[in-house]
Amino acid sequence: MGWSTHASGTLDPPEVRNWRIHLVALVASCSALAMGYDTAVIGGTMALDSFRRDFDLAGKSQSHRDTVQGNIVSTFQAGCFFGALLTFPLAEKWGRRKTVMLAALVFLIGGTLMTAAHGKLEMIIAGRAVAGLGIGASSLVVPVYIAETAPPSIRGRLVGIFEIASQGGGMLGFWINYATDQTINVESQAQWIIPLALQLTLGMICFTFYVVEKVGRRKGLIWGAALGCIPMWYIGGYVMRADPAGAAAAGVVNRDAWGYLAMVCVYVNGFIICATWQGITWTYCSEIFPLDIRMLCVAITTADTWLGSFIIARSTPYMISDLGYGAYFFFSAILVCMGIWAFIFVPETKGITLEEMDALFMKPMHKAVWAQLRGKELVPERSDSVSDEKKYIESEQFERKE
Repeated sequence: MGWSTHASGTLDPPEVRNWRIHLVALVASCSALAMGYDTAVIGGTMALDSFRRDFDLAGKSQSHRDTVQGNIVSTFQAGCFFGALLTFPLAEKWGRRKTVMLAALVFLIGGTLMTAAHGKLEMIIAGRAVAGLGIGASSLVVPVYIAETAPPSIRGRLVGIFEIASQGGGMLGFWINYATDQTINVESQAQWIIPLALQLTLGMICFTFYVVEKVGRRKGLIWGAALGCIPMWYIGGYVMRADPAGAAAAGVVNRDAWGYLAMVCVYVNGFIICATWQGITWTYCSEIFPLDIRMLCVAITTADTWLGSFIIARSTPYMISDLGYGAYFFFSAILVCMGIWAFIFVPETKGITLEEMDALFMKPMHKAVWAQLRGKELVPERSDSVSDEKKYIESEQFERKE
């Protein structure tokens, strides 16, 4: 028996798993390239000497630079939040395709504002906000569109194309920053750019073609949190013990094996999170809600994602400066809480059709999870529900003809 990533227990015929449905998902996910690129490229751009010079940041205090950088980064997430939340009625009225085209136009306007800034920080911030509106809109509509067109056996894989395109855009952003560094003759950053880009991309390939369909949504989230917290705990412990920032300020450079292990843990954590939580949540949120309110619910979850990104982008520079090693312990504790929450409240949806989600979520979540752990069938009326739906559609069509 050959190795396959198709979810077991589905009734869709093999003919529906063809190249056309993959092409639809791939084309629809092109907006994720822009999302990943814009999210990744800004950090390296703000670190360039030319950016600091042109925007009058070179001679400012570290606190002032942290504030400006936090504003630039978090404004994008704020735009994404409102873009995801406010696009819901447009997607319902105009349809998925036209809404995605409008989102692309809005993103182009934001990119134009950033490109034409010429030393005006206000235009950078405004462009980031406008671009965020477009990205937030597309991040709402595209996963839902893919989930609605995908067969159940490969729905996780196809929605995963959206996330792998996002990480591919992020990799492109890192390489663009690297090329810019080399062009303006500054010190090479290849030592961290190459592994950072590779760990993101490899993580999402692992997610798309294996984790979400073979391991499952629930197990992927639990194991992702359990394994992802370990590198963060180690990094926090190392920073608490070695105090690398204080040693660097004193002119002491530590290059022991424990320090290199801490660097490896950064990439290991990124790989684990990208292979599990970063991608599975997009799939899960796009498939669990009823059809009549799916777009509204996904709008809320997508907006919540960008709100969380805004809070993290705004607060992380201050957390690193003020808490030091405590920031790493904090994020590790958050991962532990995420794993506990997933274990108690997240049922498995692998191989379940969109029409059967209602039966799965009729019970309270902890009871549904407990029933799955005991091997109890939660959707026994599978054929009945499908046949009832077909009868309803046929009766509606008959009434319209008369």
